[in-house]
Order: sequence, then structure tokens, then C-alpha cells
Amino acid sequence: MYGKGTRLVPVIVDGNNHDLKNAEGKNLIIQTEVTDNIVTLEKCRQLAEKIKQLGHVPKVLKIDLCIFGKRPEYEKWDYPQECLFDKVATYHVQDNHLLIREKGELVYSNDNGVICKDKIALADSF
Repeated sequence: MYGKGTRLVPVIVDGNNHDLKNAEGKNLIIQTEVTDNIVTLEKCRQLAEKIKQLGHVPKVLKIDLCIFGKRPEYEKWDYPQECLFDKVATYHVQDNHLLIREKGELVYSNDNGVICKDKIALADSF
């Protein structure tokens, strides 16, 4: 439904606690391209490696896949945008561990190749 196709999404590196700068000396905004809201362990590894090449050794990457929009019946300044699609991927670089949350609930874990999609088991383990 939401987020089909390819789009750029923001990546928060170590809670934005880094000193990466662009050519103008401003804080660097990290983005990555995702297709159909799918984030893989391999994608996360590649992203971490690119950030290392920029001069920062990341610990945690948070890939924000959320999509916001406004209800057509309201003027844009009347109400804040609502979250139409709520999904966040968190990658712990040192452990090679990817966690995916939808609507705040853990729905997927890939711990160095060991995959778990059981919501109850995930809730019990975290």
C-alpha cells in the first residue's frame, strides 16, 4: 500500500551524535535508497561501510521508513501530519544485528543471519 517503489529515506547515525560534515562544513545528512520498504542485513553492512569511509565508525544505524501525510479535509496548518506507515529498522553494527519495528512493535530480527519473525518470541527476548 504505502511505500511501494524506490525512495530515499533518512539514516540516523549513532543518534546523530557524529561529526560528519559536507563540503560546506554543515552536518552531513545520511540517506539511503530502499525499494518496497525492505531493509536487509547486507544493505545495513554496506551502509555502515560507506559511513566508515566518510570517517566515522558507526555503532547504531536507525533507518526511518515512516511515511507521513495530511488528511485532505484539513488545511496543512490546522493539524500535524499523521503517520500513514510506521516502520523503523535499527542496525547494531558491532553485533551485525538488525531489528525492525512496525507501529512500535518488534516484527523482525536478523542476528548475524539468524532470523526471527515471531512477534511473541521477539517481545520476550527484548
